[in-house]
Amino acid sequence: MKKSGDDVKMISGEAPIVFAKACELFIEELTRRSWMVTVQGKRRTLHKEDVASAVAATEVFDFLVGLVADDDNNNSGGGGGGSNSTNSSSVESPEEEMAAVIR
Repeated sequence: MKKSGDDVKMISGEAPIVFAKACELFIEELTRRSWMVTVQGKRRTLHKEDVASAVAATEVFDFLVGLVADDDNNNSGGGGGGSNSTNSSSVESPEEEMAAVIR
């Protein structure tokens, strides 16, 4: 954990744990919303454009807009990632779908 100012002398032992959990939850939420864009596109590979679309559609992620600017070829398919969509089994939730893809 980096101390950002000279006036900060110490950081409690719990602070890095809280920040780590906050980062985990942030990444999980961004991934979930990005994955939903992927599923809506009937693909099984998450692309940068999916993250950009999720960021654009979610107000709390507005601070990321400049980092993941959506490309003009948003609907181009992204290199054939949709070829695996017919292999997907019936999945009830995005969490189960992500777990299936990770396996």
